[in-house]
Amino acid sequence: MSLIENVLKKARFDEQRPRGTIIADSPEARAVVFAFQSGQEVGSHTSPSRVFLYCVRGKGAFLKGESWYPVREGDFLGFEPGEAHAMRAEEEMVVLALIAPCP
Repeated sequence: MSLIENVLKKARFDEQRPRGTIIADSPEARAVVFAFQSGQEVGSHTSPSRVFLYCVRGKGAFLKGESWYPVREGDFLGFEPGEAHAMRAEEEMVVLALIAPCP
């Protein structure tokens, strides 16, 4: 890992599915860049860790529990351990996920 990571340069798009790229990983935390084409989605799931999602580019929605929240560039949402969350893109979207501690 270099000293400075450019999140947008780490985004790798896939025509078939959203793609996650780990850009930092330690026992204390993990950072993952997700790249979505329009219409792609990461379905509802839970984590034993705290999860923070930051919409770096684009527009879509984040699921928190049972409710969807519209997001666009600059929006941030946090999740408690065990809380259901998901992501879907309305247009090309890049999301930075911070997970602590690393699951």
